[in-house]
Amino acid sequence: MNRTIVIGIAGIVFVLIALGLNFWLLGEDESDQPVVATTPVIVTPEPQPAPAPAPEPASTPAPIPAPAPEP
Repeated sequence: MNRTIVIGIAGIVFVLIALGLNFWLLGEDESDQPVVATTPVIVTPEPQPAPAPAPEPASTPAPIPAPAPEP
């Protein structure tokens, strides 16, 4: 075989072994890591119900009750 091909295959094998040792020594897998958001997450608040309308003021003033009779 050509010398360049042998060096290329040996390089690929070396890289694969290095990656395998890296994951084996760390004891974790990329698939086990939780997904972390790298951008800020914007949470929009839920819409609040509109407040009840205020009662309209009376057009005429309320009558003043007559004083109670004395016994």
